[in-house]
Amino acid sequence: MMERRKTERSIATFKSAYVIHDGAIHFVTLRNISLSGICSDAFPGVCVGDAIAFCYDCEGPKSGVVRWVANGRFGVSAEIGKLPGTAPGNQRLRSVRLPLSQTASLFCGGRHEQVAVHNLSLRGTCIDAVPGLAIGQLVSISIGGQSFEQATVRWHAGGRAGICFAKPVALQHFRDLVVRLQNHGAGAAGAVPLQVSHTRPELTLANTNPVSSAV
Repeated sequence: MMERRKTERSIATFKSAYVIHDGAIHFVTLRNISLSGICSDAFPGVCVGDAIAFCYDCEGPKSGVVRWVANGRFGVSAEIGKLPGTAPGNQRLRSVRLPLSQTASLFCGGRHEQVAVHNLSLRGTCIDAVPGLAIGQLVSISIGGQSFEQATVRWHAGGRAGICFAKPVALQHFRDLVVRLQNHGAGAAGAVPLQVSHTRPELTLANTNPVSSAV
């Protein structure tokens, strides 16, 4: 019988995450995180030995291998690097960010700018900052044909800016946006797939069923 884990799980958690499996993106809930892997709620089709990538908080995408599947959950061996903070101040719930590379249209202060998008979540996105962008400024941004009006610049640092949407994106609309980004990526020279290391050098956003850094 395969041993499910070689090291004791360090932190019990209840974090939202994305798992990239066979080119599809699945929303899951992490149950445990250790330096050697994760335990998560399972989804249809996941099997022992499968190579996956996953994102949670601002971490990822990280690659790993499914080691066990049982009782509606599965375990993945992966190099986590560091564990999430356990102090009360670190327990604030945050939308998980999906790293990607796309171009978006930003409308701010009467100007129209093309900017690079670095990640995306239900609540916001991280983009390359443009001159004159200020914290608290209202902007509009269009990503993959989806327009977000009355968004707010939340932070500005290191040449990037965090944009907070006026309200969270409905899950189904978010999934539709992911599909559009995938289809765009399949035929557009400027679209860059997700970059993951180790097991699979590139995992593209392709054929998802069911997607910011920090906002």
